[in-house]
Amino acid sequence: MSKSKFAPLGNLVRSLREGKGWSQKELSDKSGVLRAEIAEIEGGEIEQVGEYTLRSLARALDVTMESLLVELRK
Repeated sequence: MSKSKFAPLGNLVRSLREGKGWSQKELSDKSGVLRAEIAEIEGGEIEQVGEYTLRSLARALDVTMESLLVELRK
């Protein structure tokens, strides 16, 4: 499967998550985003990422939503 335009976002989410020493399950628990969706985002295999998901991940990772959105413009 080819990587989507969300691959840079997935790389950032993975980097931030790993920087905190969290598993995908821990990020899921802290953000309320399903672990399977986090795996798809990190793998660049997702077709669409909604605003709620971005806000939830940003809040849990202690970054701004805008910093995640920048990755979508790359």
